Amino acid sequence: MQCYANPLLCILYLTTRCGGRCRHCTVRSDVRYRFNRGIDATYDTVIRRIWECKELGIKFIELTGGDPLLFERLPEVLTLCQELGLLAILSVSGPMIVKRLQDWGEEWIKLPWLLRFSIDGGKAYHDSNRGEGFYETACIGLEVASRVRPEGTTQLMFTIVPGESGNLRNDQFESVFQLAEKSLAHVNVNPMFGTEFSETKKRCDELWASLSWEEKLILNRLTGQELVIEQSLAKIDFLLSGGNDLLLPTCCAAEAVVTISANDSLVKPCWHSQYSIIPIGERGLRVAALESDVEQSCFGQSGKFSFCDGCAVWCNLGPSKAYSLSDPTLQRLVISGT
Repeated sequence: MQCYANPLLCILYLTTRCGGRCRHCTVRSDVRYRFNRGIDATYDTVIRRIWECKELGIKFIELTGGDPLLFERLPEVLTLCQELGLLAILSVSGPMIVKRLQDWGEEWIKLPWLLRFSIDGGKAYHDSNRGEGFYETACIGLEVASRVRPEGTTQLMFTIVPGESGNLRNDQFESVFQLAEKSLAHVNVNPMFGTEFSETKKRCDELWASLSWEEKLILNRLTGQELVIEQSLAKIDFLLSGGNDLLLPTCCAAEAVVTISANDSLVKPCWHSQYSIIPIGERGLRVAALESDVEQSCFGQSGKFSFCDGCAVWCNLGPSKAYSLSDPTLQRLVISGT
């Protein structure tokens, strides 16, 4: 895949703290962040980095964590993104949704360009994976979003969790689709975090073969347009094919994505495979992202590192595919998972 000079997406970690206990979470699995210990970005640093993203020509900014709702001045950050024309993506889940509705009112729900609610299946499964009360509070947030947000800008992020205790079951799919219909949201099927590709392929094949035509039609109807489903299924197909191939790499993460940690460091080539961690500090994002010796050593190496073999983590691979497109409309479709 051909890669170009200017990054397309910034993934900005506002915090590594989170009240959830999601089994598939790569942040939570890091021993540094267990027991709700973590790192918070400073407000001034976040604001400066957002301005620098605009100056670098970045179009999309994903505000993440941890739980980004733990960042006290999140509405101000979202407002600045909107004012600068940066398309902000925010993923939320859990009791902090209700707390922030109480603290901030409903206005913050309107601010992100794309708002994602993490849903792992029905209430029992979702709460067992994330924590008690996570399903109910997500439903409360979805009800608000269905009233105040434009159609097509709210998603249910359904992350596949493989294995015997996972959610690759018809009843879990059905629960998610019913919730999507009720809340006027799209379903974004997200491949699992991990590398157990052979086991996942077997279970996905069995699951898809077992779906009735009626269930497949429900999926088509609930996602609003076929393109949404095809892109989501394309992610699964990519996972089932074995992920990134070192000989024919499809990843441009080191060039397409600027990942900034909560302690203000540039992480290369991506968060999940931290080959290099470059402190940003006073020299600013442009120097760290485009001019540092470490950054230059990573440029053009996306998808070619030994740890890239078989990778299927879509938060970097999706932007990589959008990066090769010159049409802004198509870039938006790929970034949003549609």
